[in-house]
Amino acid sequence: MDQIRASWPSAELKYYLLHDLGDESLTIDWIAADALEEKCKLFVLTTGEHGVEGYVGSAMLELFMQQFLQRLEPKDTGLLLVHAINPWGMKYKRRVNQYNVDLNRNFVMSSAEFDASFNPDYKKMESFLNPSRQLKIKLSSDIPFYLNLLFLLFSQGMRNMRASTLSGQYAYPQGLYYGGKQYQKETGALMELYRQHFGRYDQILHLDMHTGYGPRYQMSLVNSVYDPVDSADYISRFYYPLVVRTNPDEFYAMRGDMVDCEYQLMAAEFPAKRFYATAFDLVLTVIIYGQLYAVCRL
Repeated sequence: MDQIRASWPSAELKYYLLHDLGDESLTIDWIAADALEEKCKLFVLTTGEHGVEGYVGSAMLELFMQQFLQRLEPKDTGLLLVHAINPWGMKYKRRVNQYNVDLNRNFVMSSAEFDASFNPDYKKMESFLNPSRQLKIKLSSDIPFYLNLLFLLFSQGMRNMRASTLSGQYAYPQGLYYGGKQYQKETGALMELYRQHFGRYDQILHLDMHTGYGPRYQMSLVNSVYDPVDSADYISRFYYPLVVRTNPDEFYAMRGDMVDCEYQLMAAEFPAKRFYATAFDLVLTVIIYGQLYAVCRL
């Protein structure tokens, strides 16, 4: 904090307390630092939307502070650094929050999108993905498992299985990629935070830290399907080969993605602003340095 206040004297450390968790140490924390003179640019960095990814997110925040903070101009650039969006998941090393909600399926623009009938293909696989009986590690249990898997592969196809699993679902609270039946407190806190800050700046750059997707030893930039610029254009601009959009051809489609929701928010409430948001999805953190530099040049 002292390092930021050396350049942004008015910087504040704030938090949102998730009261229903029964543990007052579980808060969403952020540092907000306004530009000193003209509010032209806002740099946003968020971590831990999937709780267990918050540990890498913490390292990315530290890297940013050590290597990139001094490159920004406090006179016209503000900061919003959030760690972590899902503190319960980070504490208990879970992707989801305490209600098994994947927060990256909970950012929808309308409550009508919490629709249990969405993604009907998930229902066809639910009993396979979430068996009601206890699995036993022995050959007699393995055979039915593989037979069911082969049946799904032939009846649904790999592409459809992947899409119906990853796109999110709102019908099975114990299932995978469950988006919830209502807005989670974490979602509400973040969207209010974005509204408060985005409206006061002309240009906004948001980097959201994730882990686990993509080839080994590399990182992917995962752009919103609502971003009007093609991936090929970004590949050329960033001099980096792994830039994809959240569509079935390049990545996968999903409902309730935070970055998608931000683009919708900007179009609805702040259409005159320049906005770019992306997810850094990395397998090893060692390669983050060069790409953080490339994107920050925007």
